[in-house]
Amino acid sequence: TVGEKAAEVCGLTVKHAAMPVMPMGSVADYVVSCVQHLTVGYRLDMAASAGRIFADLHDAEPRYLCGSKDFFVHLAQQPLAQGRTNRAWRRCLGLNRLDCALAFVNEPVTDVVDSYRNMGVDLRPVFGAVEAGSFVTMQAKDDVQAETLGKPLPGVELKADKSDQLLVKT
Repeated sequence: TVGEKAAEVCGLTVKHAAMPVMPMGSVADYVVSCVQHLTVGYRLDMAASAGRIFADLHDAEPRYLCGSKDFFVHLAQQPLAQGRTNRAWRRCLGLNRLDCALAFVNEPVTDVVDSYRNMGVDLRPVFGAVEAGSFVTMQAKDDVQAETLGKPLPGVELKADKSDQLLVKT
């Protein structure tokens, strides 16, 4: 499945604790919390409520984190993170043990990706589509290019039709 392929590209194992920070019931939330969880067997941590996301993130210290571009922008703007060294910044936000973070985007977000990577966080932009079962493109750890959305996952084919609509085959 697409979820299995994404877990493989991320290098996820049973040792990982994951925390999806996406709208409950979204396909991306389902893939992270159900498909990959069952495939890989990692521990799953969920925020108790929208108002507790940052506190729960700090407490859980996940090794795998998925969220929207807006979530990562908002996380970096948390007052407790301002003016700290890279390590203190990661510890303060609960990112100290993080192995992989995925930002669901629909266009390149160079500034967001570069700022997290400069702080020592392996943030990778990914593109997904509900119709494709979530993940469509992703970047390998050793090949992150902030100005792109990554390469299609194994088994995913992309092409543009005559009207420049993106066609995805999984």
